[in-house]
Amino acid sequence: MKRTVRIMATFAGLAVFGIALHFVGQATTEEVPQSQLVSPNQAKAEKKKEVANKKPTRKQAKLEDPFPDIQLPVYPSALKVNNFIPGDMNNTKVLTYELKIPYPGIREQVPAKEVIKFYDEELVRDGWVHTEESPHPKARWDKYRLRSGRKDGATEERRFGKAWVSKDGNRLFLLFLRYTWGYSAGWSDLQIYSHITLNIDSSAMIEFMDEMQKEQKWHIFYPLLEKYMNDDSEIDFERALKENPDNKDLLEYQKIHNEMISQIVEKGGRL
Repeated sequence: MKRTVRIMATFAGLAVFGIALHFVGQATTEEVPQSQLVSPNQAKAEKKKEVANKKPTRKQAKLEDPFPDIQLPVYPSALKVNNFIPGDMNNTKVLTYELKIPYPGIREQVPAKEVIKFYDEELVRDGWVHTEESPHPKARWDKYRLRSGRKDGATEERRFGKAWVSKDGNRLFLLFLRYTWGYSAGWSDLQIYSHITLNIDSSAMIEFMDEMQKEQKWHIFYPLLEKYMNDDSEIDFERALKENPDNKDLLEYQKIHNEMISQIVEKGGRL
């Protein structure tokens, strides 16, 4: 099996597992026989034919809505609404937008409480149940310091995250609210990110990645995975293990990966 599982990356600080492929061309000084030389027009025609016949990758293809029966709630007066299916995540539907709701003053303790209340009412009415089970967010506002040099000049961030699961436990709804602040720009508008996905237990994968980071092994393991990935970030485990039979980390990763794949199939997801 060559499939690999991607863990959704959000600005709320959940575990991130994204794969980017980089192709580097190498020059050659080998002489090409005269019989193999082709004219520029021939080369152009062959290239055009190759591109036309090449199957689009999953990231390039337009994916169907994995949850056509569910509409993600949108708070009234929303701006810059963007509803989409991520090209590299088969079982996720995303909605982002902004609201002209200012960050509260000192007296008001809970930012955007009307937005949080709106989502609570909408989701509970549809049968969703709030959860704070790890690794899901704890339904609270947290403060973070941002890296310097950002284009928007922001230096601080306030984040709120909350999670709900469907009645049958197969689906997960995540909501994140975000404000940023900078000396020159002040407070940003309220940014909303929500998505629905399969409720997959990713704790083993998160623990594995955390351990790799702590042991400073990720910078070695990541290029190894990358070596056996195709354009859709699918890993050829058969070849990887054949060429690295004694790599215990690779074996452990495959085990966790297969368990997550089994969960996706069991809950009616797409591979």
